[in-house]
Amino acid sequence: MLLYIVGGIIAFIAVLSLIVCVYAFFKGTDDSVVLLEKRTPLKLESLSETEAVFSTEFPLVNRGNEDAAILDIFPRPYLPQEQFDSAIVYGHIESIDRRRKDNYFEAVMLKSRQEIMLIMTLRFVANKGLTIREAMEGMVDMDVAVYLNGSARKDVYVRKEFAAFRAEEFRILTGGGADVGKI
Repeated sequence: MLLYIVGGIIAFIAVLSLIVCVYAFFKGTDDSVVLLEKRTPLKLESLSETEAVFSTEFPLVNRGNEDAAILDIFPRPYLPQEQFDSAIVYGHIESIDRRRKDNYFEAVMLKSRQEIMLIMTLRFVANKGLTIREAMEGMVDMDVAVYLNGSARKDVYVRKEFAAFRAEEFRILTGGGADVGKI
């Protein structure tokens, strides 16, 4: 008799565990993504003798059915010195409505189906005694990986998207190229 009771309890726990697992598997989670294909044209924020600062805006949207905690978003410009050594590029991303001066992304709760606008800033610093205009004359096409680190009901995740920038965009905005001021 005791064996039937213990077996029943084990069977009940197994069925309950299976139901919870099936529910968790099918329950929606967040689907947060940066939409780099919707980025605005590159804009020149500031220009000095040795530095140029550019920016572009793009949305971050949670297409899922669950809220998400966006912990960090940061850019990784792919511009190695073997490809272009006339300037060094630095980048950061922040919310349009939460601009900061400390190169830090302020974490945000993104509700289901919510969209916020982000701004990516790219700062070029001339090398080798060149002015920034001289440096940008030799600029090459550049990819920037945008990493999104978030958390929802499931594990912490990292997603990566790419934005491509044409060299001509940078040259025109810094006063080089054939069509000064036009993109």
